[in-house]
Amino acid sequence: MSSKDEDIVGEQYEDSIMETPERKRIRKLKKKGLELYEKTKDAWVKKLAKTWTRVETFFSQLAESDSTLTLEQLKIMESDIVKLHTSYQSIFDDYIGFLLRTNSVESVEEMKLQTTIIKAHESAVEINLRQIDQYKKSRLEASTVRSQVSRLSRKSGSDISQSSSLLQRTHAKAEAARAKVLFAEEEIKIKKEHARLKEEEAKSARKRSDLEADLTLLEHKKEAAAAEAELEALVSSAGSSQRSRSHASVNAEERTRQYVADQRSIHENTKLNVQEELTTNVNETKKDQDEVPALSVELLNHFNKENERTPNSNKVQQNVSISQPADRPLNIYALFFNRKCDRVKKIRTSTSSHVSC
Repeated sequence: MSSKDEDIVGEQYEDSIMETPERKRIRKLKKKGLELYEKTKDAWVKKLAKTWTRVETFFSQLAESDSTLTLEQLKIMESDIVKLHTSYQSIFDDYIGFLLRTNSVESVEEMKLQTTIIKAHESAVEINLRQIDQYKKSRLEASTVRSQVSRLSRKSGSDISQSSSLLQRTHAKAEAARAKVLFAEEEIKIKKEHARLKEEEAKSARKRSDLEADLTLLEHKKEAAAAEAELEALVSSAGSSQRSRSHASVNAEERTRQYVADQRSIHENTKLNVQEELTTNVNETKKDQDEVPALSVELLNHFNKENERTPNSNKVQQNVSISQPADRPLNIYALFFNRKCDRVKKIRTSTSSHVSC
C-alpha cells in the first residue's frame, strides 16, 4: 500500500467517525457503563496487539537474514505478511464498529487514536513489502546472470567474444541493480525509523487516553464512596435520635413512678399525723370533762354568793344545790362544752378527708 493509499484509509476512518448519525448525540457513560466499555476495549486492543506482534516477527526475520533468504523464502514471507496484515485489518474494522456503536466521549477519542496507529502500521507493512520486493528482484537478476553464464560457457570458442561482451553488459546490469538495492535499503531504513517514531507517538497518545479514562473512573468511584459515607452518617444519626427518645421515655416513666411513690408516702404520713392529733384531742377532751365537776362546784359557790348580795327581785335562781349531778352541767357551761364539741367535729372531718385522699 502506498503512502497515498494510507492517507486515503486514514481519511475514510475519520470521515466515518464524523459522518455517523450517532455523532450528533455523544453519550456520557455512567460508572458501570464506563467499566464495561473499558473491559471490552482492552479485549479488542489485546487482540490487535497479538496479531501485530506476529507481523513484526516477520519484519525482524527480514532485517536479520536479508542476505541469506532465498527467492522462495522471500515469496513465502511476503505471503505470510500479507495474510496477517489482512487479519489485522479485519480485527481493526470490527473494533472501529464497536467504538462507533458506543458513541461516547471515550470511544470517539479511542477512534482518533486508532486512526493514528493504523497509519503507522500501514506504513511499516508497505516498507517491508517493498524491501522484500527489492530482494526478490535482486535474487531473480542474479539467477538470470548465472543462467546466462552457464549457457554461454557451453558455446563454442567462436562465440566466446560475443559471450564475453554479453557477460560484461549483464554484469554491468547486475552491478546497477545491486547499487539500486543498496539505495533502496537505505531508503527503507529511513522510512522504518519514521514509522517507529509515529508508532511511539501513537503509544504515548494511547497512554494519555488510558490515564484520562482511569481518572474518570476514579472520579465516579470517589462520588460513590462519598454517597455511601453520607448514607452511613444519616443512618448513625437516626439511630442516635431513636436511642435518645427511648432514654427520654424511660426517664419519664421513672419520674412518674417516683411521683406516685412520693404521693403515697405523703398520704401515709398525713394519715399518721391526723390520727396522732385526733388521739391527742380526744385525750384532752376527756381530761376537760373530768375537770368539769370540780370546776362546776367552785363556780356554783361563787354564783350563790353573788346571788345572796343582790335583791330578791334580781335573783336568777334560789335553792341551787351544790350536789347537782356532774353529768347534768348547768346552762352556764353550755358555751364551754359547745366549743369542745365543735373542735372534735373539725378534727374528725379533717381525718375523714385525708383518709379519702
